[in-house]
Amino acid sequence: MQLCDVATGSVFYDKLTLVIIELPKFTQPLSANLAPADQWIYLLQQLPTLDAMPPELADEPFARAFELAAEAALSPEERRSYQANLKRVRDDASILETARQAARQEGLQEGREEGREEGREEGREEGREEAKLDVARRMLAAGLPLATIATLTDLSEAELYRLADEYQA
Repeated sequence: MQLCDVATGSVFYDKLTLVIIELPKFTQPLSANLAPADQWIYLLQQLPTLDAMPPELADEPFARAFELAAEAALSPEERRSYQANLKRVRDDASILETARQAARQEGLQEGREEGREEGREEGREEGREEAKLDVARRMLAAGLPLATIATLTDLSEAELYRLADEYQA
């Protein structure tokens, strides 16, 4: 049904259509293949008698509508208690999420610090190793015996032979 001017019969606004539903005349049983509009009609018609949400209407937005209807049916005292409990649950969830985020940030910070320290230690170790090789090269250039260089630098003779080959190349 569309809104019309009574005098002229012209449609007032063609984008607006009114649908009148007579709930007592709706007799279709609830089934999985019921159209969404028919599911709404069924829910509106049967809501006062439903104790639990039928499985065919378990999806959104019907589940949310059922929750709202259940909340609307509460007495003022029950509604206050429900709202207080809901607030408590949301506060607890918020506190838990905040703690989770803080712990994650702390863990990331500790990981970065450990990574930096490990990186520094690796850099120091590489520096010490490079210095040892540099000293060994200078000793080789000075003509010191391999056994003496190995004793002073803690390098193996195989490493010293490799350095000697690099030095001669």
